[in-house]
Amino acid sequence: MPDADEAFHVYAVEYDAASVRYYLDDVEVARLPKFTDGVGNAIEDCTLRAGQTYTIHPELPASGVPLNVIINLAVRGSHVDKRIKGLPLVMEVDWVRVWGIE
Repeated sequence: MPDADEAFHVYAVEYDAASVRYYLDDVEVARLPKFTDGVGNAIEDCTLRAGQTYTIHPELPASGVPLNVIINLAVRGSHVDKRIKGLPLVMEVDWVRVWGIE
């Protein structure tokens, strides 16, 4: 993001029974499916058929388990050295809103 240190942005995460979706300025930038089939393809519709092999993503909680909101400036991974240049060393948070969909 070229202007990460010059402008505020809106980050969002939506979590439901099928997946976790990540947004940046109202644009979906990533999707993590909760279920995958035997070869890693996402099962998006939550329709698991009898006899079908599937895997639940290990980083996602079981349905109904409360989630925590963590806001931090942690940067990790093998790509850090290449991308750390130009990143701000301060994080300013203007607002945080959390709601549930009934």
